[in-house]
Amino acid sequence: MILRVLVILAAALLLPCGALAQDHLVRASRPAIVRDTPDTAGRELLRLERGQALNCVTIEQTNRFYQVFLSNGEQGWVSSFVVRLEEGAAPAAPTRPAAPGLSEGLTPLERQWAASHLGVGSPRGYQEIIREGYALGYDPRLKIAAWVQYRLTRETSENDSAPDTRDFREDGALKPQARSTLDDYEGSGYQRGHGAPIADLRFSGTAASESNLLSNIYPQIGSSFNASVWGSIEDRVRGWVLDRRDLTIIVGPVFRARGAVHPVERQPETPEQILYNVVGPGAVAVPSAYFKIVVDMRTPEHPDVIAFLVDHIETIRREDDPEPVGRRERDPERWITSVDEIERQTGLDFLTGLPEAVQQAVERDPAPAIW
Repeated sequence: MILRVLVILAAALLLPCGALAQDHLVRASRPAIVRDTPDTAGRELLRLERGQALNCVTIEQTNRFYQVFLSNGEQGWVSSFVVRLEEGAAPAAPTRPAAPGLSEGLTPLERQWAASHLGVGSPRGYQEIIREGYALGYDPRLKIAAWVQYRLTRETSENDSAPDTRDFREDGALKPQARSTLDDYEGSGYQRGHGAPIADLRFSGTAASESNLLSNIYPQIGSSFNASVWGSIEDRVRGWVLDRRDLTIIVGPVFRARGAVHPVERQPETPEQILYNVVGPGAVAVPSAYFKIVVDMRTPEHPDVIAFLVDHIETIRREDDPEPVGRRERDPERWITSVDEIERQTGLDFLTGLPEAVQQAVERDPAPAIW
């Protein structure tokens, strides 16, 4: 009898730890993040909605994290504070959702970046470029991005290990005739303004350097716009993520119609024309306004959203200006708007990854106040 017991114990010890936990699962008691290491600094592998479950590798905790199986056989870690341990087996492990409408032909790493940056959905109809620090939809006619979208977490925001270099250069992912060039900005009177700011991407040398590719750059008025109201909004975002922990930011240009100035020859005259400045031999378009949408997805059934639509104008008075520029134009609160209004002025459809009812609710009304 003693020998038989010893044999059984030895066999049990030889079983993999996953086998010891096949009758246990963890179920999300609220939205939860599965990471690649047992700590909050680990890379996100998967998000669980409330009620979703994963099988345990072991029921023992490491640093108050449970180790779990993913659907592809890989393993991850989820905090014990956001799940509860249960007996039984998960019926089907949730998989990492692909970003809605994600382009084909991406590498596995690009798909991972896209799932992170585009988790709330993205506008369609433009050439998508996926990078470690951001994703964008490029308009080759205007030679700027129609939108730039990226995810910013507290961990990535606080990590500024990469140098703040300004190695601006053409984007080789675009055909030569579709690219903007350094010559386009040289002597133009406009600054090279980032869509995804380098200050948000210094968690990685590659991400920081790729922020300087000209596909992520817009012609912007310098000290009285980029370093004024627009810079103030960027600073606010970096402050918000410290408390909110996980944000998605969407940036892009707006081109507005004006009253017709010169009729187009041999065409019926229209009451309005789309007029905008261009810079350089490549005729890079200068927007009349810029938008920024910031999404806090901590409560998926009702995300927090704040949106800005900022006129691209000088916000500091020049000596020859007949009227002083009001301080209010440098105040981010002045430019709060709704996502619906940005969609109306750009023709883009944002937050397509959210359920339709949620999307309509958060897009309809402007945020009542600055966060």
